[in-house]
Amino acid sequence: MTYAPSAPSPALTPATERAIFTVCSYSHLPKALVFLQSVRGVCDTYVLLSERDPGPERRADLERRTGCRVLFMTDLGLAQPWVMAFQYDVFEMSTALKPNGFVALFAAGYRQVLYFDTDIECYGPLDPIFEELTRVDAVVPPHIDAPLPNDGHSPTNEDILRSGQLNSGFLALNKTPETEQFARWWADRLNENCIFHINHYFFVDQFHLAMIVSFVKKLSIYHHPGANAAYWNLPQRAPFVAVGECGTLRGEPLIFFHYSGFAAEDLPRISRHQNRYRLPNDHPILPLFARYRDRLAAAEVALSDLDLSYSFTRYADGSPIPMADRRRVLLADPAVKAGLTDPFQGLGDLASTNPLPPWPVPRAEVEAERAQAAAAFVCLGGPNSRICGGTRCLASSAHRDLGGLSVDSQFYRLALNRPAAGAADPVEALSLWGERAEAHFFGQIAQNHIPRRGTLGRDQRRQRAE
Repeated sequence: MTYAPSAPSPALTPATERAIFTVCSYSHLPKALVFLQSVRGVCDTYVLLSERDPGPERRADLERRTGCRVLFMTDLGLAQPWVMAFQYDVFEMSTALKPNGFVALFAAGYRQVLYFDTDIECYGPLDPIFEELTRVDAVVPPHIDAPLPNDGHSPTNEDILRSGQLNSGFLALNKTPETEQFARWWADRLNENCIFHINHYFFVDQFHLAMIVSFVKKLSIYHHPGANAAYWNLPQRAPFVAVGECGTLRGEPLIFFHYSGFAAEDLPRISRHQNRYRLPNDHPILPLFARYRDRLAAAEVALSDLDLSYSFTRYADGSPIPMADRRRVLLADPAVKAGLTDPFQGLGDLASTNPLPPWPVPRAEVEAERAQAAAAFVCLGGPNSRICGGTRCLASSAHRDLGGLSVDSQFYRLALNRPAAGAADPVEALSLWGERAEAHFFGQIAQNHIPRRGTLGRDQRRQRAE
């Protein structure tokens, strides 16, 4: 599948030369609302929803609620939008649309386009970024500014390498031949390669984003301490000094904070994705987090009357789509895939002609471990407990199913049966091993579920030819 641009959608008509956009599913719309409120009035703003177009009435309602222009994936001129939506889960799908947003906004006539993840809030003028774009054609932040200590905590330097040295939670591009070429190439690669493949360094969109260093000559790796501050770099950008409702980092104004893995129930933890440090209860940045938590709660209330369920979880007949079927489409022969129009109507012979490798774990054993994991989860307090990483594994994997086997029990195969080194608290042990098991298990998925035509599919192509 390649990006096939069509005439710009009327929804993309520029009012200024600058545009800001974010991408999300309905479930992340409350976060998007907080972000969009923080950039209101800066320039033209868009939220690109990785959902089916519900029609003009719902679109108009969403635009009224968000205060920005609302786009859907069908506004982008994708060659096979339903195939793309089918083959990915919700996380993969939203990240795969990022470069397509740049391509579409450039085609509409915008000269400068900024992308932000939905879990970001802006606190100061974006003038430093626009000023940077007068000197370069692309601005992208690194994850970290210095090596992390090798102390056994996460994230590690290797975790950063696997997820990507550059963080695609923010990206600013001028419209030039180089950046347009990069955006189209990036969009083309993510049409089939936007997968979580951590053992082989595929981390959705960020793996291919790294090539911007080679493809765009006038590039700024943006180390401004107030831009894209997040759990992975906050200690490196200390001290934070509160100034009114905002503050400074290393003496520079905070421009925007990236609340990745935001731990609303435990603010000193900073993020559910790290166990390296906790902030003291009197840390001056915590009021900033508290205000974000309150704004996010208010946004959830404001949108509570909407159905925010994902459009692409079920077949047209209402039956749930197992992850195995999504991967069958992803791995399908190019000729077969090119002939698909709407896999949501059913896969027909594709399920039998393109089987996935069987799981080597007996079904009865898997079911027993699933029950054990579920019991531990409930006993430790469910989603509001301190098992953070383990909770995230169980909750985020509920929709993933390979050959009928639930993923959560696989995560907890390690989490329940092996003690975590250095963790005396059994709850902490479960959390740490939940995180490690998650990476281990997705690595096992990656061994068997990678695109045949992707960078890592050469052995599969050779075996097929033989």
